[in-house]
Amino acid sequence: MVDTKDDIVQKVLKEFERQQSQKKKEHKDFRLRNTKILLREYRKLKAHVDIAPEAMITPDEYKLLSGGHQDISTLQRYKISTKHLLQFVDAILKAYKDYCQAGDRFDQRRWQIINRMYLAKERQTLATLGDYYHIDSSVVGKERNKAVQDLSIMLFGMQGLDDFFDTYLV
Repeated sequence: MVDTKDDIVQKVLKEFERQQSQKKKEHKDFRLRNTKILLREYRKLKAHVDIAPEAMITPDEYKLLSGGHQDISTLQRYKISTKHLLQFVDAILKAYKDYCQAGDRFDQRRWQIINRMYLAKERQTLATLGDYYHIDSSVVGKERNKAVQDLSIMLFGMQGLDDFFDTYLV
């Protein structure tokens, strides 16, 4: 059986829509993963900002050790950009904490979960938090995911809100 032009056009359009949908989903997932990665690596990034490489080694020593490929100013630029990023993230985290503390007990628990899992000096696991709150660890995971979604909206603005609509209103 030979497809007509209309059949071919419909198949092409359907495939195009499928690909667009897949790209949109990957982009959304990437932003959510960024938020989770940022939270997971937050303490390491804070430690990076606190380190002063220029105080430990001279520029000439660094060039010698790196084979002349980079100079110490490259490390300083990384540190500066990380510092600016963390200032923004800290402001978002403070706003989220204030938002949650002004909310109901579930909002407050979401902040505590994020704080205890990612920001506190001693990190806690889903299982530990489940025991603490007397709930199943899967509920803690869902609460964490909701908090990450909230933080994604705050970090990424309208794009994060689009993720929310796609995830919760479809």
